[in-house]
Amino acid sequence: MRGKLIILTGHTGIGKSSICRRVCALASEKGYRISGILSPPLYDDSGLKVGFLAEKISDGEKWELARNDNNPSAKGPVWGQYTFSEKGFRKAVRALKQGLSGKFDLIVLDEVGPLELLQGKGFRPFMDLLVKENQTDLLIVVRPTLIKEIQEVLKRNDIILFHAYIKNRNKLPSLIVDELRCTENVNTNPSFSACD
Repeated sequence: MRGKLIILTGHTGIGKSSICRRVCALASEKGYRISGILSPPLYDDSGLKVGFLAEKISDGEKWELARNDNNPSAKGPVWGQYTFSEKGFRKAVRALKQGLSGKFDLIVLDEVGPLELLQGKGFRPFMDLLVKENQTDLLIVVRPTLIKEIQEVLKRNDIILFHAYIKNRNKLPSLIVDELRCTENVNTNPSFSACD
């Protein structure tokens, strides 16, 4: 039996990474073993956001993933204003693959975007592994405009969609953990949002 595929979506700045972090904390309290990557913002010394970090959920290790300030440490694919670190992505993909070992109950991937879904780069090598039978539950963050593309890449129409808005974002972590704990996945409607 395949694990659940929960998609968390919402517009930029709504707090999707914070929601994922809270889901991890709540699920851990319920006994879930969690693997994956969070992508918190990277700030310069003045407090200006200049990119993203990758944070390994299992041990809290952090490293650079993307920058928009022409820092020479970011060498890799470019999307929009960001240059992504190939070395950072390789390390992140290795960490994500550990989640498929059977030792974890939930894999979190924050965030999948055009780089993966339109260019086949970034976290895409890990996503390609998910097309095969996967028994681990997944929580993947994706932009609202890319939901159709992630379904096509993962070859799944059984997603459970949670859309983050200002008025529901504080409730979402509990709702997502409740969905994870539910033994029957009765939602086969890919446009379903438990939070509308």
